[in-house]
Amino acid sequence: DSANAALLCSVPTGIHQTNISQWGLDPGNYQFYVDAIGLPCIRDHLSTPATQLPSPWLNQDIGNVGVGGSATYTNGTFTVSGSGADIWGSSDSFQFVYQPWNGDGQIVVRVLSISNTASVAKAGLMFRETLDSGSAQGDLFVSPTDGVSMQNRTVANGSTSNVRTLNGISAPCWLSLIRLGNYLYSYESADDVNWTPVGPNIC
Repeated sequence: DSANAALLCSVPTGIHQTNISQWGLDPGNYQFYVDAIGLPCIRDHLSTPATQLPSPWLNQDIGNVGVGGSATYTNGTFTVSGSGADIWGSSDSFQFVYQPWNGDGQIVVRVLSISNTASVAKAGLMFRETLDSGSAQGDLFVSPTDGVSMQNRTVANGSTSNVRTLNGISAPCWLSLIRLGNYLYSYESADDVNWTPVGPNIC
């Protein structure tokens, strides 16, 4: 209710991840806060609320990421934090926010920002066959400095190919990935009105 906070757990200083399902909360919408407490040099500080991902959205680290990732949803915005080597080669390692999908469909997102942890850091959209690190997949991403790219891995544990890159584009930007049958179509836009194809259709 944004007024009566209940303590769920207490952890020492450091980087941690935890699964909120272990606390047996009843189904519903919750707000979660992190309270930083340390004396004498750190004043108490309560974070802004982070809510559970709305159903049917889920999140999971794919592959060996090192430090576990996380995802929250607040006021219509997903905030995704993750680590990992890359989404490339014969296997991927990243934080994935996803939902089960069957048949045709379209995903549209506005990437508001992306941290420049590396020039090839990625934020965007993906259709993925499985949650295995080497799964076949097709994706559309914006990077901090290398524009918008479409790439794909057509078979499990195969190599990843860069379909096409549009340089000079950075966040904030709109991305759209469409699945029709066995084909993926990708588009980017600055205003959600005028859309530009990113790459040739891939299957």
